Amino acid sequence: MFVIQVIDENGACCKKELPLYSGRFSDEDMWKLLKEYLEALNVRGAKTVQVLADGAPWIWNKIEPLLIELGVPKEKIVLCLDYYHASQYVHKIAEALPESISREQRAKKLVLFKKWLWEGNCGKIVTACSRLIKHKTEDVQRWLNYLEKHENKTQYAEYERNKLKSGSGIIESGINSTLSN
Repeated sequence: MFVIQVIDENGACCKKELPLYSGRFSDEDMWKLLKEYLEALNVRGAKTVQVLADGAPWIWNKIEPLLIELGVPKEKIVLCLDYYHASQYVHKIAEALPESISREQRAKKLVLFKKWLWEGNCGKIVTACSRLIKHKTEDVQRWLNYLEKHENKTQYAEYERNKLKSGSGIIESGINSTLSN
């Protein structure tokens, strides 16, 4: 499923362009339909094109080339990892800290890790956890790799300053309404 939402210069939903919700069964159909919608909206004329998604490689591997093909200059494309997905990993990492770290210390580390995440400093989280967690499970290593891999897409404070979004709540709402019908 994907959602196309037009945002005005104040970061509010544009009343002239309703969000477009769409879902397809095949990967090929979904990309074709997305391309058609973006062409109809004249995406190449947008001031900024923000892509907000979870960490699925199939999205990140295809979306930027598609936008460039549609005439969007690379410098106008903003790729953003959904903050809520990223913060779930940070919570899991904090829970996986060694038992020698008290509950109170874990809570403080979690606050610090979330601050670093918001600032786009996932590398600090990875470095700190590499020192704190000597024997990483496969899951912990996967969570750290996820943050490290997507660090360039976690500049949430900058997104907020530029009146861009940092969460994909609109698509989660679309998925929930689709499932309830």
